[in-house]
Amino acid sequence: MKSDHGVIFEKKPGVFFGGVGTAEKLHGDFKQGCLQNVNRAFGLGQQCPIATATRVVQAIDNSVLIVHSPIGCTGVMNMENGSMKIHSRLYGLPERNSWIMTTNMDEMDIINGGEAKLKETILEAVRRHDPELISIMTSCASGIIGDDIDSVIEQLQPELRAILLPIYCEGFRSRIPMTGSDSAFLGIQRTILKDAEPAAEKQDLVNVVVLPTTGPKDRGYLGELLGRMGLKANFVPYFGSVASLKNMVNAKVSTSVCVAYGSELLEFLKNKYDVPFTKYIMPIGSLETDEWLREIGRYTGKEKEAEQVIAEERATYLDRIKALRTRVEGRRVLICNNLMRGLANAAIARDLGLDIEAIQSIVYTEFMNNEYAGSRLSEVIKPDTKISFNGMQPHEFVNLARKVKIDLYLGMGGEN
Repeated sequence: MKSDHGVIFEKKPGVFFGGVGTAEKLHGDFKQGCLQNVNRAFGLGQQCPIATATRVVQAIDNSVLIVHSPIGCTGVMNMENGSMKIHSRLYGLPERNSWIMTTNMDEMDIINGGEAKLKETILEAVRRHDPELISIMTSCASGIIGDDIDSVIEQLQPELRAILLPIYCEGFRSRIPMTGSDSAFLGIQRTILKDAEPAAEKQDLVNVVVLPTTGPKDRGYLGELLGRMGLKANFVPYFGSVASLKNMVNAKVSTSVCVAYGSELLEFLKNKYDVPFTKYIMPIGSLETDEWLREIGRYTGKEKEAEQVIAEERATYLDRIKALRTRVEGRRVLICNNLMRGLANAAIARDLGLDIEAIQSIVYTEFMNNEYAGSRLSEVIKPDTKISFNGMQPHEFVNLARKVKIDLYLGMGGEN
């Protein structure tokens, strides 16, 4: 019997997908409960949840990723594996490929079921790599025919050293790719953390949930800031390990570089293991970094240390930021980023005196609504700033870009 697959991202309370408006109108509609989704008659292709699930588990040390799918579903792995190889070099490690396998489902598997082939692939992964963790992802094909990967796992798990981690990330389940990462984190809490035993006392440890885009310099800087407060950073899951994931239960607080990334896992750690988590946007921007450190200080009893670090960092960097501001102040900017990076880039725009004409994001959430209307960003998010939350559909991004006059573009590609 299949287990509960978890929350679909766009069905979470306070999440809206598909729409556009001014900051003032969206804030008002949200407060009055009148904000509505837009059901498109047309949409371009976007990322599959398999991609975002892959980013959670592919770089966990000594692990194999199996995609239970036709081979075409693993096409995205070329990009994700490229990221793995680049980061290996950046971390000073030997360059290596991710251990990725596919069951290579064909027409006969679709007709007769692919569970036997999945079992064979799991045993082959053990034979080739003897991993500590095997993540097993579903696909549209295996989901439509109803292959029961839970029963395969229940049959094989007692025989294997490797932890078998199911991830239900069929593309048809959600229009928001981040559902894949939610499913992966749900799998982690139900397998790796299922029987985790916390120590008698919490450690001076901070769980820092990081994305692949958090490079070694980012990690090094965040780790240094926490180290100066007398704390140790536990970076998970990217380039983490099964041991570091299990050790999350011993931390005094958790934080994520993106509030939407790993939120289900952080809620689980809070409820079951009494590990609270911060709810601020990523530590990018002067005020945001200050609040990030202060919040961690409050949870760990390091308030004085946090204020000392904040004072030292402001003395080091504020003059540099002011010098840069003189070069770009008043320039009009369009921001295009996924969720919290859009907020983080708005904070950068505030610090540099940029004029935000429009922001495009994947979705619109309660957290984003509060930040847009909050004191930290209210001076840069004007009432008439255009906000589009459309899954980063490329054609809608182009349409938005044509409607605003800008000097700078801050973000990534037009789709995500």
